[in-house]
Amino acid sequence: MTLDGIREFRDKIPFEPFEIILVDKRRFFVPHRDFILIPPGRSTWVYVASGDGRVTHVNTAVISIIRPVKSNGRRRKAG
Repeated sequence: MTLDGIREFRDKIPFEPFEIILVDKRRFFVPHRDFILIPPGRSTWVYVASGDGRVTHVNTAVISIIRPVKSNGRRRKAG
């Protein structure tokens, strides 16, 4: 996944919550654009905050899927 693709999800108006799924199947829920940081420039890392305040740095090379989810944390149906 490219940084531009991640920025598209983060900057969508209106914002839709999304999840990031890594190749090892770990998942990170992004309920609001304030929960993800993309450093300026061409970094290969993004930073995702959890609801309890933990921040995880994620290498974009290991992101498998980014997809929108309903606000209750469940995946949206396609179509």
